[in-house]
Formats: sequence, structure tokens, C-alpha cells
Amino acid sequence: MIVDKVLRVLWKFEIEKINDHLPRAYKTLEELLKEDSPNIVARDGSHYSLDRDEIRKLAEFVPDRFHKMLRLPFVVVRRLDLGKGVFTIAGGKLEQFTIHKLLGNTELPFSRYMDADLPPYIYWPHVAELRRKFRTLVVIGFGVAKEDISEARSILWPSRPQRFGRSGFV
Repeated sequence: MIVDKVLRVLWKFEIEKINDHLPRAYKTLEELLKEDSPNIVARDGSHYSLDRDEIRKLAEFVPDRFHKMLRLPFVVVRRLDLGKGVFTIAGGKLEQFTIHKLLGNTELPFSRYMDADLPPYIYWPHVAELRRKFRTLVVIGFGVAKEDISEARSILWPSRPQRFGRSGFV
């Protein structure tokens, strides 16, 4: 039915707007350790402050050689299409490994993070635990699959080029 399709498209468009607080760009742990007032610029242009003590605590957990590669803040995306309480971990293999390591889901050392076969998702209790430990270093976004965003954009802006964030979700 056309009304259902229009409502679905509008809902997906609203999710994009809800995510304006997500980072426009990421910084490495190494960069953040050097800043007097560590912060990230959000998509909407506002600045998001990161707690220096949390950054130091994470730096003690992550071996020095990975500080220049680990990008922050961590972004976990609530995936409405995957079921209740499912969050995908945005970023690369190192960010995913670090989150699983913080949660105690792996015994592998950081030097073997590329070999780790860990799921790219976590659940609500994991997110709550991460937020208790690193309140400012973990940002929660909301997302739907790329295909759904593509469909919404093609209906709302037929001639506009499509862009996706680093995680593939907007």
C-alpha cells in the first residue's frame, strides 16, 4: 500500500536526523591523549567532549602500539532491522576487537586482533556495561539497512547522490 511505503520512508528519514549527534570525523586514541580538551565534532557541527580520565583508562588497557590506529569514539548502532536489543559495532576490526576485549568476550591479545573471529554486533546489556565504564567514549546511534536508506533517499530525492557513513549505516 502506498501509505505504508510513504510512512516507512519518512520513518527512515527521521532516523537519519536522529543521528546528527554521531561523529562527523573520528580521532585516534593517540591524538585524544595529546589534547587538553579532547572533543569530537558531530555531524550537526556541535562539539562532543570526551572525558580525559576515560581516555587515559582506555590507553592503559590498549597497548601503546595500537593508540595511533584505534579510532574514537566507539559507535554502536541500534539496528532496528536485526531484532530487539541488537547493536552493530561501527568502525573497523580493531574497534570491534577492543569492544569485545573490554567486555571480556575474547582472551586473544591485541597483537592477534586481525585473527579474531568475533561478531560485529553486541546486545543491550553489553552496551550498558560499556557505557558504565566509558560514558563519553561510547556513542549510540540508530540505524536501518543500507537498502532501506537507499530506497528512502531515491523516493525523497530522486536526483541526489547517495552517501553512507563509515559503518555503512546512517
